[in-house]
Amino acid sequence: KLSSNFLVVCYFDSWSLTRTGDDQYRIEDIDPSLCTHVIYAFADLASDGTIRVGDPSTDLPSGLGRDGWFSAKFSDGYNRLNLLKQQNTNLKTLISIGGEDAGSAIFSRVFNSEELRAMFVDNAVIFVEENGFDGLDIDWEFPGEGTGSSTSDKVAFTDTLADIRTKFTSLGLLLTVACSSPSYFLSGSYDVPSIAENVDFINLMTYDFHSSSELATGLNAPLYAREGDDVKELN
Repeated sequence: KLSSNFLVVCYFDSWSLTRTGDDQYRIEDIDPSLCTHVIYAFADLASDGTIRVGDPSTDLPSGLGRDGWFSAKFSDGYNRLNLLKQQNTNLKTLISIGGEDAGSAIFSRVFNSEELRAMFVDNAVIFVEENGFDGLDIDWEFPGEGTGSSTSDKVAFTDTLADIRTKFTSLGLLLTVACSSPSYFLSGSYDVPSIAENVDFINLMTYDFHSSSELATGLNAPLYAREGDDVKELN
């Protein structure tokens, strides 16, 4: 049995539903007793500050995708994920917005605008509650990095988190973020103390320590740096 203060955060990506053969992984394959939190990836951030369903064909009960394609066994992801809470009443589910494919420009635009940020905060509450989730995970890749980013992103990110925290606290909703782990992001992307003050926990993307361009396999969470690794970068 998991300790009450030990977190096991599990991510589920909706596109795994449509894979075939051994690559397919269904929501019903998740053992909810192994996780304290399950995060569903991804919803989309729109340019007007609202949150939208990432893929209607997998996320919604109708299962009707943008191209009109439908399959009942691939659909209704939100509800199917939240049904796991019937098997583990302590389980918390969150919806994640963003991800690698979302890019940085849309987050930079919304979070740097007071008007759009206010719209986002209000809509976050609505989206989370209407879809039965216990909270929101923000996966902005990455503040101050990439096409469409701004040097003001670092401050805008923490300001947005503070605004969401104010709304979420009174409603008992969770707020988390996914952050890249290499240390060079600290200077331009993340104000770690301020982020930590406003979120329930931070999910570190430790798979960013290494990439497919390297000639040797890199561990996601190495206890010690291997020969040739930058020790400062890994710690």
